[in-house]
Amino acid sequence: MLKGKNVDLKLVEKEDLKEWESWLQDPDFRGALEPFPKQVAMADSEKEFLTPPVSGVEFNRYFIQKKDGTRIGIVIHFNSGGSPLRTEIGYILSEKARGQGYATEAASIIVDYLFLSRNLERVQAHTVTENILSQKVLERIGFKKEGELRHAGWLRGRWINYYSWSILRSEWSSPRILKAA
Repeated sequence: MLKGKNVDLKLVEKEDLKEWESWLQDPDFRGALEPFPKQVAMADSEKEFLTPPVSGVEFNRYFIQKKDGTRIGIVIHFNSGGSPLRTEIGYILSEKARGQGYATEAASIIVDYLFLSRNLERVQAHTVTENILSQKVLERIGFKKEGELRHAGWLRGRWINYYSWSILRSEWSSPRILKAA
C-alpha cells in the first residue's frame, strides 16, 4: 500500500479483478478513455493477471482509496518493453470524486514511488486534449506538455487527439508525498 495524506494506492490483487474489470467496462467511469474490449472472460483476465510479464514489460494496477477504504478511482503505471528508463502513468477518478485534489495526490504518490524505487529518467502520460482537469493535475505535479498526437484515438464515433506529457528525474528532484527510505 502506498500511503498519502488523503488517499492511499492499493495494489490490485487477484481477488480484486472482478471489481477492477467492472470499473473499466463502465463508460461513465471511463470518461474519455477509449473503450476496453467488452466482456473479457474472468478466466482470461485472471490468466493475464497471473502470467509473468514478458521480459522488460511491466503493468501495475492500483485502486485509489480514501482513508476510510472507499475506492474512488484507479492508477496504472506501465512500460511497453521499450526503454527501461521510462514508464507511463494513467489515472481515472469516479465522477463524484473529481475536483477534490484526489487525482493530484494519487498522481504525486505514483510519481514519487516510481522515481524512488526505479532508475527512471522520465515518467510520461497522455491526456485527451479536451480533458482540462487531467492536464491541470499533471501541471500541478511538474509535468511538461511535449506535443499533440493528432487522430491518435477513436472515441464515440470521432477521432480524438492526445497531449503527450512528461516529467524528468531532474525536474522531479524530491518526493512531494512519499518519504525516501
